[in-house]
Amino acid sequence: MTLPVEPPNRPATAPAAPRYTPAEGFWEHFLKEYWGQKPGVFRNVLPGLIATPDEVFEGIRASWARRETDVRSVYVNGRRCTPAESFTFAPKPEETFEPYLSRITAEQEVTFVVYGMQVHAPELWVRTREFISGFIARLGVPIDVELELFSGKYRATPRGPHRDDASNLSWILHGEKTMLVWPPDFFEKRGVPTATQRGQTWGRDLCDPEVYKQYQDEAVVLHAKEGELLYWPYTWWHMAVADKHDAPMMLNTCVYNRPKADALGVMLMGLMRQMELGRIDNFGRFDPAVGGDSPAPADIVATLAHLGGLCASEQMRGVLAERFVKHASSSGFTDVPARAPKALPADVGTVHIDARFPIAFRQDGEALRVWSNGHAITLPATPQQVELLTRLNAGTPVPVDLGRDAALRPLLEELQSTRVLSWGAPA
Repeated sequence: MTLPVEPPNRPATAPAAPRYTPAEGFWEHFLKEYWGQKPGVFRNVLPGLIATPDEVFEGIRASWARRETDVRSVYVNGRRCTPAESFTFAPKPEETFEPYLSRITAEQEVTFVVYGMQVHAPELWVRTREFISGFIARLGVPIDVELELFSGKYRATPRGPHRDDASNLSWILHGEKTMLVWPPDFFEKRGVPTATQRGQTWGRDLCDPEVYKQYQDEAVVLHAKEGELLYWPYTWWHMAVADKHDAPMMLNTCVYNRPKADALGVMLMGLMRQMELGRIDNFGRFDPAVGGDSPAPADIVATLAHLGGLCASEQMRGVLAERFVKHASSSGFTDVPARAPKALPADVGTVHIDARFPIAFRQDGEALRVWSNGHAITLPATPQQVELLTRLNAGTPVPVDLGRDAALRPLLEELQSTRVLSWGAPA
């Protein structure tokens, strides 16, 4: 069954509005009819592409500058490459997207995925935050959000049908894309064995195309063209299929849904790493004579006892509150772009921010704590700084003359580095 495309919800003559904001009513309709319930295809969500393929390709290129092995996955003819093999697919300095893709797929099927695209392409992150701002305002701050880029020339997802811990809002930036999706209990009802690892579940016997094809006719088919948006909930099985000559580019906004224990574990792990708990290389000696009646390691028990009291303390609540404010300031993205240079474009002008992304701040005695776009800042507090932040959050342009207000420079430089400020000509 092929799902129909949602009809246009943007008027023929769009009202003046930010470029990457859906038309009024889109998110209300989406949350009521689709979110967590069923997949869908949406047309005319934005007046144009959220990013062009060549803009995204600059983020792909930047990702290859990072040597971590969890930045990307590359599959050739259905086999996942080793990290060393994957680096042979790095783009050449002079290449743009289409020549690059033609070169690496000339004699083979290639699928590549770049994780954390918001880190590699800060402007793409800024645009995506604008796009989902209305969604988050109604839903709440997600546990985690990530941008993932999928492209290549391949006939089917190498892993076959699978499920993730993330619901996906997927932009088609180039070509056309077909996804096959199945309801949450589809394969269980048919006795297909599955396996789960690191939040992903897949049918153990479904990677072979000849096996998954027996279920293809029962799939819900999502087909989208360039500029259209796909959605499927995290509970639904999914995979891509294509003609081997197709070369689509798809940008996924992954909104994660994790077990509460996992979410709590991530938060507590971050907190414990900030504490002076010392180091450890063993749990102590084990007495074979005691055997199954052995007590728990004394050092670990003592640490947990300390943490138990700390977890119930006002101090812990304060720390958790700060972490929440920082996470909320990034719109739920755990990983955000690194800070930009602090250099200001001018000493005289007007500055403003997008009022949908206010700067959180709090004065603690002589210190000013500021949270902006996923970054935490601490500066000596002054009345001028508090006034500036208050006026910026009101959404109006604020005149700045650093020859007169030199004390504001450190704060403005910090805010500039987090990409929250927009500059204009002097009033």
